[in-house]
Amino acid sequence: YLELTRFESNMLLFVEIPIAYLMGGILVYLVPPLFFQKGRRTLGKAMYQIGLVDNRLLSCSLPRFLGRWAIFFFGELCLSLFTFGIPVIVSFSLMAFSKHKQGFPDYLLGLYEVDISQNKLYSSYEEISLDGVEGEKKPIDFKATYED
Repeated sequence: YLELTRFESNMLLFVEIPIAYLMGGILVYLVPPLFFQKGRRTLGKAMYQIGLVDNRLLSCSLPRFLGRWAIFFFGELCLSLFTFGIPVIVSFSLMAFSKHKQGFPDYLLGLYEVDISQNKLYSSYEEISLDGVEGEKKPIDFKATYED
């Protein structure tokens, strides 16, 4: 009985809990931003219309987002399990007291969270120029409409 209980507790501690932690981190923080490509938003950020942009004010690229996720998940969450939450405390302190209110991964990678309720996010400068050309409308010519 003692050997079976030790085996089950070791399986729970070293296999099942880390796998559940990893799957939860992937499903909550990695999968939704892959669907919301403009702004790389999680479900909460999508609900509050917050997007993620880089230092050029363009939508965050996939490699930079994956780096952000890796630093957040492994550097903050996993390391906090073994160091009594010190990385999470440092990240929250950066959010509370820094000028741009960035967390630790955002600070390292030069990412910013912005309100996108009023503005559009763009992936490249070419997309901005194309949207500007298509979005421009000619002013109404009142002389042409009243020439009867």
